[in-house]
Amino acid sequence: MAAGSDRPLSELSEDELRAHLPQTETAQFVFGWNLRIRGTGKLTAFDAALEAVAEEPERGDALGDVLREVQAERVRQAVKHGDQSHLPDGTGPDAILLELPAYQHCADADDLARWAKARTQAASQNEGGDGSITFEHILTEEWAEAIAERDPAKLRAELIQVAAVAVQWIQAIDRRMTSSESADS
Repeated sequence: MAAGSDRPLSELSEDELRAHLPQTETAQFVFGWNLRIRGTGKLTAFDAALEAVAEEPERGDALGDVLREVQAERVRQAVKHGDQSHLPDGTGPDAILLELPAYQHCADADDLARWAKARTQAASQNEGGDGSITFEHILTEEWAEAIAERDPAKLRAELIQVAAVAVQWIQAIDRRMTSSESADS
């Protein structure tokens, strides 16, 4: 909710939103995306991102900073490998990774996704698990769901989730490094 208002940030006008968000790179990045998706019906899920950056201080784990690093890596990959759009997805029934010894226990890619989900749930803090969950559990589950997907649109959505978890993990590492450096000072 906007400070002094009972309206979600997504319902504020552009001027109200700009005035409410801090002048950090992350806030401006999110503000730009907010403007792109207004009127598309996809804004509801964006409220959480707006709320997260509304109070975010400028720090090394800022979303905009991490996404710029990801963009720079994509440029590096393109320079090194060229256009790789011609490569097949290698997912669904074509998932050749199941031939690797580490995945011999999985009958197919769907089985891999079920195994990863069960493994994450067993470690979860919220789903009756033992609380030992790590970023590796979450990323493996999202990755396995992507590997199992056959439909290109659903595969794309799963890969967005993989990317989001990877970015979240990077931000957590940055936060831990920043807090460790502060403790050492």
